[in-house]
Amino acid sequence: MLFEKIKSKMTCDCLKDAAEDTTNVFIRRVGKSTEIRLRDFRAKFEKKEYTSTQGECADMCADFNLSMDICTDESEPHLKEKYFRTISIGQKLKNYLCKFKLKNDAGMVKYTPQQKGNYEKYHYDFYNVCTDRY
Repeated sequence: MLFEKIKSKMTCDCLKDAAEDTTNVFIRRVGKSTEIRLRDFRAKFEKKEYTSTQGECADMCADFNLSMDICTDESEPHLKEKYFRTISIGQKLKNYLCKFKLKNDAGMVKYTPQQKGNYEKYHYDFYNVCTDRY
């Protein structure tokens, strides 16, 4: 991926081990609506919210990914517990859960269990790698 704010001589490994996944079901917090809204699936850079202006790969790539969790029979009860707990202390705008699958050519997912907390083993990052969006 080409990101303007990443230094030209920087090595970026963010897409290493990322792959297209159209078979698994994922889950994400969204706002109340009868239809899926694009704004619930925008990355930070699309919302003009930037983590860093220093051009460091880890910070910049975090602005270009979308966090989500894999939803399996094993993970679903744990994730619901996590989401219900965070809803009670977090923002009130996104109090609903959306389960979804990705379409072909939607982008790539990367298993990212290094997140802090008890539920990191279910965490994935999604990268929309369509160059026309960047």
